[in-house]
Amino acid sequence: MSNVFTTLGTVLSVVAGKPASPDEAGYDALTYAAVGEVGDLGEFGGTREVPTFTPVDTGVVAKRAGSVNYGTQTLQIARDASDVGQIALKEGFDGTEAGNVHSVKLEDRNGNIIYYQAIISSFTYNASSADTIFGGSIALAITSKPLPVAAT
Repeated sequence: MSNVFTTLGTVLSVVAGKPASPDEAGYDALTYAAVGEVGDLGEFGGTREVPTFTPVDTGVVAKRAGSVNYGTQTLQIARDASDVGQIALKEGFDGTEAGNVHSVKLEDRNGNIIYYQAIISSFTYNASSADTIFGGSIALAITSKPLPVAAT
């Protein structure tokens, strides 16, 4: 039997600021606000740059490991102006916490957690048509290596 499962039941939570230490204990000590009405959590994770140089005498491309970018996670939401988590993300984009790093907790239904830090890099609205749920998207520019923590 496979250990794969659906995303159903996954909760994304956020808090302004970094943990005192970038480990499980540091992240656990924070008080998070769950972000409600998230319809799609998007994709995130690391991508390594691979700088290259081609010497003219051999024509063989030399490659070296470069910097790592942990990406930008784009959330699709149904807009809820009273949701504490959505308010925290809006404040992180252009409010009192604008530009500040936020700590994020992504917990699946089995209790597995991924912690990371991000800057809220966009917060948009999508009113669309009469038969569309008023929503939008929020982009989290990830600034730290994600820290997976297995359920206990």
